[in-house]
Amino acid sequence: MKKSRGRKPPSLEEARDALLLFCEKADLLQKSTLAKDLKRRKQLRVQVTYTARSTSVRSSSVKHDPVAAFVLTVRFFVQDNEATSIRRLAVLYAEDSLPIPSQLREEFRKLRQQVKDFLDAPSAVGLFDEARQMPYALTRRMVFEAFMWGDLAHATHEKSSSHRALRRWFQTGDFLESLARNQFVVSLATLCELIVAIRDVNLLALEHLSIASRQAKT
Repeated sequence: MKKSRGRKPPSLEEARDALLLFCEKADLLQKSTLAKDLKRRKQLRVQVTYTARSTSVRSSSVKHDPVAAFVLTVRFFVQDNEATSIRRLAVLYAEDSLPIPSQLREEFRKLRQQVKDFLDAPSAVGLFDEARQMPYALTRRMVFEAFMWGDLAHATHEKSSSHRALRRWFQTGDFLESLARNQFVVSLATLCELIVAIRDVNLLALEHLSIASRQAKT
């Protein structure tokens, strides 16, 4: 745990508001059409059929509208100007002026690390490095951010131009687009599970913050 440096520590009420909003948004994700759809599907597939005259690509991915609606909520957890972003919650959980038990702080830390490890792992989408003359896999984070900041979320981001460029590259072929889109949807599903797990930790932390808030008023 550590104290705030160069900034005012969050009050009990500010911490409670951030955790409550996180929980509300996580509930929306869990109850969304996309989350329910992905639970029914065992996996997403891309099927390529070759003939003498043409090549066709079929994908089992979900439709655009549920994904777009889902992303509008997901951004509350990954966009750092939101009080509910996982990165900003990490600062809150590290603040030793808040009455959050060390066990809950550690549970949050582990879940956040799972998010980072998942996103930084190689995806099923690759590029060819012309300089080194060898292929390499894009990370799940690169694919995720290309769709989030280069397409669906339309957010202002310092790397938004590179995200849009990568997103346009995915669209150069039906197979590549289907493969990248499926990877993005799989990432959304996994993030949803981890966000719901963080919500459960937040609910326990909120109990301690609420007790401390009531005691402070007596």
